[in-house]
Amino acid sequence: MGYSDMANKLKELENDVYVLEAQKKTVIAYNPRTSTFEYIGEPVALNKDAALKNVEDIIDAMKVWLARPVNDRLSVQQIFESLDIENHGELSAKNFESALSRLGIHLTPSRDNKQGELQLLKDVLDQRHVGYLHYRSLVRELNGVPQLDFMNKAIIKLAKIAEEKDLS
Repeated sequence: MGYSDMANKLKELENDVYVLEAQKKTVIAYNPRTSTFEYIGEPVALNKDAALKNVEDIIDAMKVWLARPVNDRLSVQQIFESLDIENHGELSAKNFESALSRLGIHLTPSRDNKQGELQLLKDVLDQRHVGYLHYRSLVRELNGVPQLDFMNKAIIKLAKIAEEKDLS
C-alpha cells in the first residue's frame, strides 16, 4: 500500500469518525407543524478542522453533508419555505440560521476580524445588505442546478469575455 492509498484510507476513517460523532448528536425527525423532515439536536460544523474560506467550498461541503445516506429524507426546500411565511423567497438572518440548523448544519460566525462561513454566505445571498437572504438560489444549487451566485467569479468573467468575442 503506497502513501497516497494510506492517506486516502486515513481520510475515509476520519470521515467515518466524524459521521459517527454527528450521528450521536442529531436525529432526523418529522416536524408535523412544518410538515418537513429535519434535524433535531446539535448542528454540526461543515469542517471540523477550520472554517471554510470561500463560498464555493461552503456549498460543496453542504452538498457532501446532504448527500450522506442518513440525510436522504431531509426536506431542504420545504424547510426554507416553512420559515418563509410571506413566500417572498427570502429569510431574515435569524430564520436563515434556523433553516441551516434544521438541516443539521452549523456555519462558523465571524470572529477576531476573520470573516466566517456564515458571513461569506450572507454576502452572496443578501447583496442589498438589508438583513434578508434570498434562499432560493441556494436551494437550487444544493439540488444540483448551478446558479450564477455561486460560480467562481473568474469563470464568469471568462464566459463574458468569450461571449463578447465573435467566434465565427
